[in-house]
Amino acid sequence: MGQGDNFRKQEELPAFQQLRYLMVLERLDGKRGSIAKICKICGVHQGSVSRYLKICAEKGYLTQDYQFTEKGRRWLGAYKKLMIDTEAYLKRIGAEEKRIPELVKNMIETIDLYTLSRMVKGPGDSQPQRPREQAKTGGPLKRVLDYGTYAVQFQIFRIQADKENRVQVSMANRGFVHPATLKYSKRGGYLLLTTREMQATSQLGGPPMTRRLETLKYEKDGIIHGAEIKDGRVKIPLEVLRFYQKRNGGLQGILKITVTSTAGRVHMPESTAYLVFWM
Repeated sequence: MGQGDNFRKQEELPAFQQLRYLMVLERLDGKRGSIAKICKICGVHQGSVSRYLKICAEKGYLTQDYQFTEKGRRWLGAYKKLMIDTEAYLKRIGAEEKRIPELVKNMIETIDLYTLSRMVKGPGDSQPQRPREQAKTGGPLKRVLDYGTYAVQFQIFRIQADKENRVQVSMANRGFVHPATLKYSKRGGYLLLTTREMQATSQLGGPPMTRRLETLKYEKDGIIHGAEIKDGRVKIPLEVLRFYQKRNGGLQGILKITVTSTAGRVHMPESTAYLVFWM
């Protein structure tokens, strides 16, 4: 499976504000004074808009007089669709309505777009699919996945119920190497996450601290279990994961987890999050 074949690397992707420039330009449809109108609507200086439109012209998205090429229309259309799909995803998981525009902006700016597009809505998928639980061996998972080793994309989110249900990428997401690995055989299988150090700043000030994952817990049959952590690797057994098969043949799922970390000798409080994964 491709790892982002249809999207550029993160550092080459446009910022949310730059996408706004192009969407306003599209609405103006070549009218005179387009750059000035974009600046007024977006509240930015003319130099920022001019520089970005020149970059788009160099890439073939716009002509030299800033008309959209066919390539540019398709390219912008893909981003507009991603914004719609992300908004729909946030509504499905119960995010507060008035915060959705801000959350869409934050997710697009903090998650690489290939990963986000696969998470919120895969190609050809129009409705969330009914969960399919799989057994340790055989069962529904065997019908949709051959034995083997797979790269699994994932993101870790937390929903702050005490702060108007804000959906945020969890700090724990930075504590793992992406992607994860899924291993599946006749004897069963597991999702393997590889940990890494993450930098954090104390709310009281002071120098940055290095955090390390200490524990990861999940629920199985109503009982909380601690995942095995050895040599910086975390194993989550497949039987605790719930997979959703999508119409395009892909798999996705979600698992509620609780993580703790340490910063030096200081133990951070437990944090509940959702591990969203797909392949």
